[in-house]
Amino acid sequence: NKKNLIIGGLLAIVLIMAVGYAAFATNLNINGSSAITSNWDVHIKDGGVNAKNPTQGAASTKARKVDALTGEFACTLQVPGTSSIEYDIEVENLGSFDAVLDTVTISGTTEAVSAVVTEGSSLKQGGTIEKNGGTDTLTIKVSLNDISSLPSVTTIDITVKLDFSQATGSGGSTPTPTGGDTPYDSNTKSGTVYAWNTTEITIGTSTINDLVSTKTSNKYYTSAADVMSASGYSHFNKYTVVNDIITEGYTCQTFGISGFTPVCLKMSIDGSEYGYDTNGNHTGNAGILKDLDDNNTSFTGSCGFNANTSGCSVGDLDLSAYAAGDVSADNAAFGAHCGVSYRFGARCYEK
Repeated sequence: NKKNLIIGGLLAIVLIMAVGYAAFATNLNINGSSAITSNWDVHIKDGGVNAKNPTQGAASTKARKVDALTGEFACTLQVPGTSSIEYDIEVENLGSFDAVLDTVTISGTTEAVSAVVTEGSSLKQGGTIEKNGGTDTLTIKVSLNDISSLPSVTTIDITVKLDFSQATGSGGSTPTPTGGDTPYDSNTKSGTVYAWNTTEITIGTSTINDLVSTKTSNKYYTSAADVMSASGYSHFNKYTVVNDIITEGYTCQTFGISGFTPVCLKMSIDGSEYGYDTNGNHTGNAGILKDLDDNNTSFTGSCGFNANTSGCSVGDLDLSAYAAGDVSADNAAFGAHCGVSYRFGARCYEK
């Protein structure tokens, strides 16, 4: 009888293991077939590159899609400081994943001609295009700068290359809207710089040479990692430079988290970048902070939102946006602050 009980028990265990294995195998098959149905399909729409808003002395001579994520256009510009034209690049996401615009690479500019993502562009670096048919439009403005004499060639060819990656989390990865994080190029005198400038500058009028720091050995750096290493802090200011004029300003924070992609908020003159919504459907800077709070698994802090101020913090480290358009970041333990404000200028300091 004891032997029969033992044998019966063993048979029962084997049966349970067989059923469990069958269920496990079934789960594997389900997951496998589900992965096969997913796809990645982000591209510029056919006929999706178009010119608009030409000013005096400006005319488009070409606007076309080169490949899935490259657009090309050409224009003539004749009046220095006045001639400009904009180009829309409409992007479509037919894939099964939300897509984040990681980089915008603009080539073909010269000392006389600049090309930047416009302030009012619907799609910017860090922006997300929803899956299954979502669309958005990137707007590039090409301008003839205020130069003393016309260049020998007033026709300019511009190429714009877009790079996307799969968004993380249900709402996508944390966006960082910018005018394009192309490192500053001393030849074109344009690009992105990172600074812990202790002298106050004014967005729109100050030049790259006005960036002075008593905290770091260089006036500016061409990577976020370099400026953080030089200053010893996890926050800094970021500036978009066009022909050595600082045209846009951001304040960024990594919250002291190793390997964390900096979260950057953009200053606006009129508060248009704030983006607070009473129903919680935040956009702009408030949307960036909400996405950080909801979807970034590396972020372990807390966030708060109201009509006047929105911010996120980890201990003594914080990043904030204000309805007036200002942005700032702090390390309260050391009294270290960075901020960009149209009213009060842009700089960093230690108390």
